[in-house]
Amino acid sequence: MKSGVASILSFLFCFSLSWASTVSHNNMFLCDVDVKTVRIEQQLLASTWATSLNLTKDRYIFQFNHDGSGHLVRYDYPTGRDYERYQWQLVSEDNMITLVLEYPVEEGAVSILEVEATGKELLLKDLSTGQNFRLRFPVAKATGQLDKIRAGLVGKWENATYAIQSHSESGIPVSNDVSLGFHFQNDGKYERVIGNNVREKKESGTWELSKDGDYIFFKPMGSPATSYMVKIKYLEGDELVLEQNQPKSKKPNSRKIRDYFFNKI
Repeated sequence: MKSGVASILSFLFCFSLSWASTVSHNNMFLCDVDVKTVRIEQQLLASTWATSLNLTKDRYIFQFNHDGSGHLVRYDYPTGRDYERYQWQLVSEDNMITLVLEYPVEEGAVSILEVEATGKELLLKDLSTGQNFRLRFPVAKATGQLDKIRAGLVGKWENATYAIQSHSESGIPVSNDVSLGFHFQNDGKYERVIGNNVREKKESGTWELSKDGDYIFFKPMGSPATSYMVKIKYLEGDELVLEQNQPKSKKPNSRKIRDYFFNKI
């Protein structure tokens, strides 16, 4: 991905060419592509992007970050939801602008998509599968609103009735008194605790609020392969509702999602 400085320099270079008396058609075409790349990059970074619900039964949600990282949330109706992290960059080559997504968890997994911007939409075409995505720019939350959500999340939360099925994620004995807790810190770190009076498992790492304020992305320390996300269904005062995948198991419904209720402690 181009840095902001490189983007500005390329824009100024093309602007200066436009005033030159000996500009060739090819140079101006290359500059036009480069300016489009800068514009698309700015659009990608502005907020989250989502496919329209009436396009397909599946829904894709993308977020692109300034550091080249990104998040993909895929709702596969009616079976559940998947989440992946990726690295991204825009490439201008052969009169085409492409978006390259690399998935670190799956070695060698890369998606290359042709990009075209049309108003408040982005059209993506997967060059290997031919699949088309029409991404709509959502109504972005103001900075003040996002700050309010972040501030509301900071603190310790507990679900005292969290029940784990027989194929548990942690080996904790099956019990109805299993609790789940999150501690969101102001510096972007978190701690997740799951357990009961018999056994307890802790997880720590970094958390990130999505640009639309609807999702929390978790990156556990030392284990990027286990990154995951939850959707914020409700946040008010000392009450929080998170939509997340049920604990993984060998059952086919392991990707089903449900709501979990938390209270601030």
